Amino acid sequence: MAIIGVNIGSSDQTIDESNYDAGDTLSITALGTNTLTIDGVSTSANFAAGVSIVGNPTYNLVNGGDLTINFGVANLSALSGTTYNVGDGSALTINGPTVDVGLINNQTINFTGDGGGVFSYDPSGLIGTGQTFNVESLGVGDTLSVGDRTNGTFTYNAETQTGTLNYPGGILGVGGGPVTFNVQNLSQEDYDAIIADHGGTTGFGEFVSPVCFLRGTMIQTTKGEVAIEDLVAGDVVIGQSGERTVKWVGFRKTYTKRIPADRRAEHMPIRIVRDAIAENVPSKDIVVSPGHHILVEGKLVRAQDMVNGKTIYQETHHVSYEYFHVELDQFDVISAHGLMSESWADGGNRDYFQNADVAALRPEDRKRRRADRPGFVALRKGAELERLQAVYAARAEKLQQEQDQELMVAYG
Repeated sequence: MAIIGVNIGSSDQTIDESNYDAGDTLSITALGTNTLTIDGVSTSANFAAGVSIVGNPTYNLVNGGDLTINFGVANLSALSGTTYNVGDGSALTINGPTVDVGLINNQTINFTGDGGGVFSYDPSGLIGTGQTFNVESLGVGDTLSVGDRTNGTFTYNAETQTGTLNYPGGILGVGGGPVTFNVQNLSQEDYDAIIADHGGTTGFGEFVSPVCFLRGTMIQTTKGEVAIEDLVAGDVVIGQSGERTVKWVGFRKTYTKRIPADRRAEHMPIRIVRDAIAENVPSKDIVVSPGHHILVEGKLVRAQDMVNGKTIYQETHHVSYEYFHVELDQFDVISAHGLMSESWADGGNRDYFQNADVAALRPEDRKRRRADRPGFVALRKGAELERLQAVYAARAEKLQQEQDQELMVAYG
């Protein structure tokens, strides 16, 4: 591990795999009007003793770059402003100074790309008057947070199209002052969607577990296999009970960094490999969300309840992933890679999908409830589920042994 001196008082600097090793830290010796780019690596930056500070520096995070800035006792009052550019899947965390009185006058957060950036400010100081950030280009999956505070309120000014996210501070600023994000160019529709996603105008809403297919899943239709993302209303798919008409296809892009670490198992995709259920079922690997039901011996079972670590396992490497779900004219299971999997069942979670018309939903449409699956039995626990788990765990062992035997024969 090494300490890398960074001087952006006179020129732009880039930290990437060519000049950075895991565990290295940055020591900022000068700030000016130049740019520090963090490209695809994860690191932290501290301020050197006697650091020279002037101008309007820019921090630029791209390609999943992750930066934590520790202001410590640095006096940043000489800065005229600071710009933070946060790209897709990148994250910037700022640990505030010991005293944040008059920190920076103009601070701008630009979320770049298609979304999924994370910006977090932790008011570490014992006392402070507060901080304000102007937010540009807030996209789907972009995240703002203030340490571990859960007292944020979100209001909207339709005339200026500005959303104000405010986190009150401690009494007289003890424990850190208030932190405010002014979200620019926010439409009424986007504001309504954010409120729906967070469960109201105060605090943080719950994360709703998705129950969907991943992009690229092939669905059997009367015209042959079609990628789920290419299905449209009016298409006819093959269900267990016959032909069914597509009414709607829900879509959402999910970013791992947006989900608390202790809840990622509820969201991250589960892969069911070829032949996991039976010969040629599925006909090739299929990836679904943990709560997605598949039809096993006539019963609906959630993918998460079938995990065996070999032929059915959770994938944890994704930075982001896109989920889709298909609503039919009547609930049914449909053929996806030869595996019968559920269509969308209304559990009051239509507003989970970013293409849902949130403004048109009635209050009862947003109330979480157990989804109806008429004509099917969904197993959650009990001896029958335990038996199925044992059957397919044993099948996984058998497939592994057969594969090992084939390798031994092939390589002598």
